[in-house]
Amino acid sequence: MTVIAAIATADRVVMGCDTRTDYSGTGIMTVGAKISTLYAPNGDKVLIAAAGNAALRHVVVRGLGIGATPDPTDIAAADQWADGIAVAAVDGAAEAKPAVLSQSDGYAPSLDGTLLLAWRQHLWWISTHAAMRPHPGIIAIGSGTEVALGSLHTADAFDIEPTFAVDMAVRLACRHAEGCGIDDRGPIIHSTVD
Repeated sequence: MTVIAAIATADRVVMGCDTRTDYSGTGIMTVGAKISTLYAPNGDKVLIAAAGNAALRHVVVRGLGIGATPDPTDIAAADQWADGIAVAAVDGAAEAKPAVLSQSDGYAPSLDGTLLLAWRQHLWWISTHAAMRPHPGIIAIGSGTEVALGSLHTADAFDIEPTFAVDMAVRLACRHAEGCGIDDRGPIIHSTVD
């Protein structure tokens, strides 16, 4: 079980996650984060996080190559770039043995979970062959979604600093929602820009 919360600002994305995972119904604290950092050829950080199937992030990151990034001020080009990553992620999940896809029910394949993708000030969520922007640049995925979203929207309304807002959203989700948790390290926080 997981909670991942993220806020996109004018110049970066801040993303945070809990540190608990379930193994055969038993909650354990993990050493690694649920957010991966990849790098574009120009050195830009690209964050990828996953909620859902425990293997999803590992499968996607293992087979994913980040190509050249577009002009960050060109929204259409950034969305097209993110769509390319979404297609590669779903195709990679389909080729995994066993595949980490949901039952399609006659529709296009979808991931067995949800990915978050962040680059510079851009934030998208991915569940199938397209990357979609959350409005208004705030999103949470996983078992603590409702609590985290409430916290993020409240923080946004009061102009709370994004790193503190994401940290608090994850902490509150872990306190009030089932299936996610943190240990003495607290939430693990990442940013697309240092």
